[in-house]
Order: sequence, then C-alpha cells, then structure tokens
Amino acid sequence: MKLFQSIKTDFIAVTKYLSPQEMAEIFPDLHTNSRCVGVGENRIKFVMEKNIPRNFCHFIGHLQSRDISNIVHNCSFIHSVCEIHHYEKICQIAEKSQQKIRIFFQINISHEPQKNGILPSDVPEFLVSVAPSDWVEVVGISALGAADISKNEKQKEFQELKNIRDKFFRRKIISAGTSADWHIAQKEGIELLRIGRVLWDDEF
Repeated sequence: MKLFQSIKTDFIAVTKYLSPQEMAEIFPDLHTNSRCVGVGENRIKFVMEKNIPRNFCHFIGHLQSRDISNIVHNCSFIHSVCEIHHYEKICQIAEKSQQKIRIFFQINISHEPQKNGILPSDVPEFLVSVAPSDWVEVVGISALGAADISKNEKQKEFQELKNIRDKFFRRKIISAGTSADWHIAQKEGIELLRIGRVLWDDEF
C-alpha cells in the first residue's frame, strides 16, 4: 500500500483482480483510507461473492439488462451507463426497491468501436432522452481511454473529458484513470481516480 501516500485525489480501488479471501484481507486498509471512497468491481457475481457493503461498492463493468436488478441492490454507484434503456431500467428498479443510486454516464473518449460509451458528438442527443428520477442521481461522467498512447495524447483525453463535463454536466465530477495513467489523471484534475493492481504492488 505504499502508493497511498502519493494519491492526493479521491479514488476507488479496483478489486476485480482479488479473490474473496484477498479482498477480506485488504478491505480494512481500503475502508479506513480517507481518499478511498469505495471499491470497483466489473462483475456483479464477484460483488456478491466478496460481500462488499453496498455503500462502498462501485460497479464499473459493462452493463447487461439481466444484471441491473442485482447491481442496484448491491452497489451504490454505477460508472458505466451509456444506453437509455439501461438508464430507464435502473430508474424503475431503484424506485420500486426505494434504493437510491448514483450513476456516471460513460463516454467513449477514445472513439474506439470496440469500447462502450456515448460518443462525445452524441452527448446532446443522449441527454434529451434522460428523464430525471428521484431515485437516480447523475453525479458525473466516466471513461476508459485508449491504451498504449503517449502522455500528451492521454492528457488530451482527460482535457476533452473536462470540456464535455464543463459544457454538459456543470458541477459534476469525472471518474477516469487506470493504474497505468492515474498520475496523469490526477495532474489533469480528474476528481475520481480508478486504481487497481498497482495499489498492492510491492515493487511500486
């Protein structure tokens, strides 16, 4: 956990790599760190296997309709909403179960066809279809950028995210970054970092 002292920004610890036993061992350190606001998992079955408290659990994986009910019941944040029909189902389930949930709209900032997310050019049209809900709060936008790009290109991605936020999601936050580029994200002012394996890498 040597990395903890270098992080000056709120972050979620991506724990999808950890077994339930490893999760149990590391959880006390994560839960008591003032900058760690939650843990991120990309499959709902792992969330349930690891018994992660709902108020500390962030779902960061690809959404599938069949999983949304369990995600709402077991997670307090969803970082990967990019389809209107998924948003509407989240609203329906949250209202029916009376469980408030916070979401991020995922942006395809790298414009890669194999990645999920709303293309930046499609954001205005997407937002027209978003009906407000008393049970679902849109707290910001998220993104998984391109891999294997230069530092300057990565900075441009984060800057474009901030431009989208400032234009369409004023006073909201951005969830982005990985173990490979969290330090660039932090420098560029991303408010919520997503950091995984490097957190418990003894060689850091």
